[in-house]
Amino acid sequence: MTTRKIKILFAPICLLAFVLMSFLFLFFDIDTNKLLSKYKKFVHYSKSHVGAIICNKTNQTIEITDYKWIRKLPPGKSSRDIGIFDADGLLINQPMSFEDTVHFNGILKFCDYSRLTLTEKDGVIEIQAKNVWICKILNDFNFYNSIDQAF
Repeated sequence: MTTRKIKILFAPICLLAFVLMSFLFLFFDIDTNKLLSKYKKFVHYSKSHVGAIICNKTNQTIEITDYKWIRKLPPGKSSRDIGIFDADGLLINQPMSFEDTVHFNGILKFCDYSRLTLTEKDGVIEIQAKNVWICKILNDFNFYNSIDQAF
């Protein structure tokens, strides 16, 4: 229910932002080339420095996704250690706990701002996530039954 409220509020906020930006360009002397240049620098920085990371602090090999491709994450390694700059999903094929709910199968898809740490407690892998609130606002954090549904 909350996602629906966020989606409903997001459209009017975007429209309002567009109208306000239009007024800025009309009434103030803003150099659009300079603004576009800063935007391109921000996008370049984001693509080169922002990407989801999964740290496997368990003694088991975990399967993660780099978009639709499944890769194995060895114990004690992070997704960056195995050459994945931006992990996109975590395959759940054993009991994994997240926010007091245990999931037994499926895939957890998340956005570029996530930082997941996997630890093990009593035979269940616990998913500890940072920056999930950003992904939830962007509506890019959810559990799916298959990779085809997630991507």
